Amino acid sequence: MGDRLQIRIDSVLGGHSRTTHFGSQGQFRASVGIDPGSPIQGAVNSPLLSSKYNMKPSGLIRPTPSFALNGTINQAPLWMRGARSTTTIFALGASGSVYSIARGASSFTALNDLGSTTGGGNGLEYYDNYMYIATNTDIARYGPLDGTPKFTFNYWTGVLGLAALESNQYPGLQLAAGAAIALPNHAMHRHSDGKLYIADMIGGVGFLHYIKTTKTSVEGDTNSGSTAQALRLGVGMAPICIESLGSNLAVALYERDSTSSSTNSGIRGRSNRAKIAFWDTISQNFNSITWVEFPDALITAMKNVNGTLYVFSSPAENVDGFRVSRYVGGSTFEEVWSSEEGLSPLAGGVDGVSSRLIFGSSTQIPKQTACVYSLGLAANGLSNGIFCPFVGATSGDKMATCVILSASATYGKGWDYPLFGTSDASATFTLEDPLGSGGAISNSVFWSLLFRIGQRFKITKIRIPLVEPLNGNISVAVKVYTDDGFGTAYTLTPLTSANFGTTQRTIIYHPQNLTGESNFWLEFDWGGNYPVVIGLPITIEYEPIPDD
Repeated sequence: MGDRLQIRIDSVLGGHSRTTHFGSQGQFRASVGIDPGSPIQGAVNSPLLSSKYNMKPSGLIRPTPSFALNGTINQAPLWMRGARSTTTIFALGASGSVYSIARGASSFTALNDLGSTTGGGNGLEYYDNYMYIATNTDIARYGPLDGTPKFTFNYWTGVLGLAALESNQYPGLQLAAGAAIALPNHAMHRHSDGKLYIADMIGGVGFLHYIKTTKTSVEGDTNSGSTAQALRLGVGMAPICIESLGSNLAVALYERDSTSSSTNSGIRGRSNRAKIAFWDTISQNFNSITWVEFPDALITAMKNVNGTLYVFSSPAENVDGFRVSRYVGGSTFEEVWSSEEGLSPLAGGVDGVSSRLIFGSSTQIPKQTACVYSLGLAANGLSNGIFCPFVGATSGDKMATCVILSASATYGKGWDYPLFGTSDASATFTLEDPLGSGGAISNSVFWSLLFRIGQRFKITKIRIPLVEPLNGNISVAVKVYTDDGFGTAYTLTPLTSANFGTTQRTIIYHPQNLTGESNFWLEFDWGGNYPVVIGLPITIEYEPIPDD
């Protein structure tokens, strides 16, 4: 045997590596439900910090809880929004059902099924004391939120007396098993000019409408010049989503024919690229438009975080893989990150604050599940890498379809976990709150970098520090995968109190006959309902096996 060598995992603040075989300092191969930005200690269902030293981000391998709220939802949740006048979070499903959620609760409440009245859940937005709901051909509203709220189902066509919206077939995102989630076709956006803008396509032409209200008896109760077809976007230009950029509006467009949702995915050229129009909301026409500069055919979502416009896009509808870009001015976009395995977020599936952008998607690695990605961590300056800090309560062919960062009266800074909704290929839908009453650590997985040895080797010792001793609510499966995943996957003794007791804070393995031909990586897979944190550094000792 040769000399014994050591590998150290000193940091995970670099986030996910971009390739399977190479990574930069502090990066790791993949994860779901791992948040180095969370404090090191605390029961799943309370911000119990046993020491003042535990309040800052850990920077360690910290699993996060997942919890599907109790309640019945029979449609894909597409939107979540909060409001100035209430602490309630509102959710809207694809068929038009509206739900309310109280942060940290164990269940959600069904408010109304607009699907039985007007059909469709194409947009949800707070504006001027009311929640507005875009259905297939109309706009309903719920409010006043500072009084006794009620639904007005045909606000757009009835109260305002404006022409019905048009229900068009929009592109879709397709899960692995074949179930498609159509993009909403009436996204709404509240802008700084005091208007609520609505996306629509009429007779094959894209338009923006707006609602504007004022106060007679209560805020928002009186129409103040709401206008249909305030902006014409062009023939075949279907508006997908709307976002503010300073005083301007940015409107993402895709090209379609008069009858189909298709983005001409078979044409790999400049002619089918997505467009973004910029409008000052005053001019008769939009002020500028990117025409061939954007790299993909379909933009699914946009989000302004601290003055930076992030754009999420897919090469075409119903394909895997997506790109995150940011607008840098003029006609230029800069790619920030891309994925070959997930689905591009929906318009209601993105949020962000300060230095962190979060977005709902799906993943195949390290397991197939719905997840919420994060560009950067909650603590400013801690990292600008990509992480997957939040995961659905159950694994499977799923996607996180909507997301919102919402503060809580109980949980403070450091616990800014999102609410999100998921949809899967077998028509199972959830609304989830990682801080809900009853969360568990049942779906978090961490994969280290792949360590390239380059010849036969034998692992002789693995040293894993724990932040705190094991207890009866903790179970972590530990594996070593060898040779690109095609070799033997060695299962080590699980981290449980039954196996290692309740006092050890350092676990040492001396594996027998753990060998590989070229490379390996380490896996942690959590169970139980307590977020035991894996500390750093992790050290792995091995011996090269000489060639014959």
